Amino acid sequence: MIVRVWKARATPQNAPVYREHLETHVFPTLRSVRGFVSADLMQRREGDEVELVVSSRWTDLDAVRQFAGDALENTVVAPAAKAVLSSFDALVAHYELTAECHA
Repeated sequence: MIVRVWKARATPQNAPVYREHLETHVFPTLRSVRGFVSADLMQRREGDEVELVVSSRWTDLDAVRQFAGDALENTVVAPAAKAVLSSFDALVAHYELTAECHA
């Protein structure tokens, strides 16, 4: 399993706007991609901004490629998301999931 991780920043006012965009536009798109497993949004207040971390799980890199294209490390950020983010990483990181624990 592959975990794709990306970070961004938003103002406290725009963090909920980004969450809504993610839930109403990005998540439905992800669900339609073969090999998509799950996605999460995590956040924490850091000074005057909110750090946002999006992680998604995929069966393999071929599944990620269906979503992100051949340049896997490039971000996929819609104009609507760019409009509410203060900044965001230009590249994502991919990790191979090697262990996990569930309740």
